Amino acid sequence: MGDDGVGVYAVNKLYSEIGEKVNLKFIDGGTLGLDLLNFVEWSDILIIIDAVDIDKSPGTIIKSIITNKLNVELSKTSHEIDLEDLLFSAKLLDILPEKIILYGIQVKEITMQYALSKELERKLSELCEHIKKELSSCL
Repeated sequence: MGDDGVGVYAVNKLYSEIGEKVNLKFIDGGTLGLDLLNFVEWSDILIIIDAVDIDKSPGTIIKSIITNKLNVELSKTSHEIDLEDLLFSAKLLDILPEKIILYGIQVKEITMQYALSKELERKLSELCEHIKKELSSCL
């Protein structure tokens, strides 16, 4: 999994710190692809956390507001179906949430090891703090 699994690490950390609420669910999308459409459909606000490769320094955190024009070219990862395909399908089905936010973190490397690189491990708490601030403004 390596750095490509940073979203899983972030979701697990946020879940352990915040827990689920009636209006808040944490989902590890992993490689579920189009099976995620059900979760997209019931979301008013969708916050996506993912590893990105945007030619920045490892650990660089980005926030991108995704519009109806689906400006998600930043989000290419190694998953079976990429974020752009998922959201385009949701748009075709007319189930896009009102607000979609991508928090991405630049990977150092994608390897078959389990652990994050040192760079991403050091930035994980910062990434989660950004997301907690986002959540506090949404809830």
